[in-house]
Amino acid sequence: MEIDISCPNCGRSDWVQSVPAVRASGVQTVTGVDYFTGVGVAPSGLVPAFGTATVERTTVSNLARSLPLTPYVPSSGKLIALGTVLAIPGLMVIVTFTAMLVNPEPGRTAVTTFLAGVLAFALFSWPAALAFTVVVNRVRRKRRVARGRNTASAVWRAGQYCHGCGLCFWPYSPAPHIPARQSIPPRQFTWLVWSVGGYANLMTW
Repeated sequence: MEIDISCPNCGRSDWVQSVPAVRASGVQTVTGVDYFTGVGVAPSGLVPAFGTATVERTTVSNLARSLPLTPYVPSSGKLIALGTVLAIPGLMVIVTFTAMLVNPEPGRTAVTTFLAGVLAFALFSWPAALAFTVVVNRVRRKRRVARGRNTASAVWRAGQYCHGCGLCFWPYSPAPHIPARQSIPPRQFTWLVWSVGGYANLMTW
């Protein structure tokens, strides 16, 4: 069975390109040389320093950016490290007030010391708690995207884009509730793909 990939809006097929091809052609990695200046230390004192460094930059066109298979899920590694560092003051509070409970100061009751410790812990630990809350949300988001990625991928790969009209369409319906031979804007196309994957409500752009 021959599939008609002509645009349902303008009827042309020479302007039509598959969505994966549009995405691939719009993402490019460029290698270049950056020049930098600074100050170096020499036996005679501070001296100007010049140098070069090879860098790689990834550029994404606006069109490719509008047709992603999945939403961007940031890494949590740096945030975990930050949360660990921010947790140190809270741990120090626990150690300090535990020692004060074991060896109470004259005239201070255990209840007073305990309440002061709870307040101090809350004061010093909320930044770490906030960081780890964001980490947990990112992990949940990543898992949700991973669960639906394969299902959404089949729908995404079947999509076509007409460069003349600036619209997307499916030549046939690759999944239930996916309209065939109907031109739609890239944003709506992405929303339908993400809906099939079960993560459409993560759309933030």
